[in-house]
Amino acid sequence: ANDEIWPNLIIRKLLENRNFEVGFINRIADHLNTVFLPDRVTHVIDSLKTLIEPEIGQHYDRWGSPDRDTWEQAIQSMKSFAVDRPNHLRNHIRRHFETGSEIRLTVDSTDPAHGMVKVNSIHINEKSGGPERFVVPWSGTYFSGVPVTMEAVPEPGYRFSHWSGSEVSENPIISITPNGNLILKAHFVSVDGAD
Repeated sequence: ANDEIWPNLIIRKLLENRNFEVGFINRIADHLNTVFLPDRVTHVIDSLKTLIEPEIGQHYDRWGSPDRDTWEQAIQSMKSFAVDRPNHLRNHIRRHFETGSEIRLTVDSTDPAHGMVKVNSIHINEKSGGPERFVVPWSGTYFSGVPVTMEAVPEPGYRFSHWSGSEVSENPIISITPNGNLILKAHFVSVDGAD
């Protein structure tokens, strides 16, 4: 029996702490809403395929496998896994942690020159470049009953004014325990008071 439980003892003990559990669930949700989006993973697979493809013929000539059909099937299998992973992992989270249903959290349009919104670990920032660029309006899938933290971050020359939508608050950092879909918008004003 000990052989079955020792490899995951540390994570099991950490998950006994509610704050760690919430952070763990939200970190998985954040990753599923960003780096593990099927389109992004498929793009990475295609990029690597393009890079490796010229070597496959020589590889086969030297080692006798995989043949091109087997190689293509393996790539398709990875793409199918990328498409199926989010739903399977969300189902595992819901069952294991007994969370509520999936909810949709939407960050409504905010002028990127005025400020940006952070959802848990995700910076929703049109001005950033590269593959981690998430533009508003932005939506992600989270779990009802699991608190989500949102932070409004003003750009220089602006200050946070208030949140509107599903939650109304003048606090730039809010924690919401959703029981349904959420739409929130951060409002910023210039430090001299003009919009």
